[in-house]
Amino acid sequence: MGANPLHSRRINLEAIFEKTHAAVAFAVQHLSLKFPRKVEMGLVGTTDVALAVDQERMLPIRKEKIVMRQDLADEAGLESALLAFFEQVHDAAGFAGPAVMFGFPPDKPSA
Repeated sequence: MGANPLHSRRINLEAIFEKTHAAVAFAVQHLSLKFPRKVEMGLVGTTDVALAVDQERMLPIRKEKIVMRQDLADEAGLESALLAFFEQVHDAAGFAGPAVMFGFPPDKPSA
């Protein structure tokens, strides 16, 4: 019996996209990025990719690509843009994602 392709590799989505903070900070500091600007985030080739919604369940993403473009008034708006993008990813798997996910955003309230 072959391995289930939905369980073959796990990647923490939030940790990957958290690197956008460093990319935007770099662009502001070294490339003279000025606000307001548009930000675009996306995933392509997501057919046969699953989203782990908790420790026990993985739901298949039902879209080939998930792309979001959003205006940013300033660098601080990036976290809300990321959360909106993560919500689109969860929606593509048919799951309403939590407002705070797996340690993101970094300044989330603690219980």
